[in-house]
Amino acid sequence: MINQLKNLFFFFSIFFFFSCQEEKVTASFADCKYAQPEAIFESKTNLIKSHDFLLEGQKGIELITFSDGVKLKLIQEGCDDLLQTFEFSFPQLNIQEDTPNFWLMLAVAQFDRIADIGPNYMVFGSWAAALVRYRDQFSFGNSVQLQKGFFAKLERLEGRNGGILMLTLSQKP
Repeated sequence: MINQLKNLFFFFSIFFFFSCQEEKVTASFADCKYAQPEAIFESKTNLIKSHDFLLEGQKGIELITFSDGVKLKLIQEGCDDLLQTFEFSFPQLNIQEDTPNFWLMLAVAQFDRIADIGPNYMVFGSWAAALVRYRDQFSFGNSVQLQKGFFAKLERLEGRNGGILMLTLSQKP
């Protein structure tokens, strides 16, 4: 029972960033269960080289460049069902094997790195642990249920100078 409560806590806490901004509801979110997205990251860390956030309709788009050149485009969207897409671009990525496990473990490493930014980001370590726990179920383009009502989908694209990893966290498959 305690483990189930811990699991529910960490799944709800990741969506805390998205769903607890009730005071800034714009007209496009007036009839929505969740408020408009806000930036998750701050540019005042030694791991983040640059940071921008913008709203496009009902999407929040966060653009981050980490100090090692890895880029993250985080898209948050959803009116009544939340969806967060983490698009990591790796310059000069040495793709050792093009398997779901390789790309998933790359996502785990990025989430662990984000968790190391500080206490406000520790929930990403919990997401990393959940991804590892279900790693055998992942294939490209298919959603994996991590907990009732919480799913993850892994995708990869070829970039000009490396690889692009996309991990989508959502409330529906």
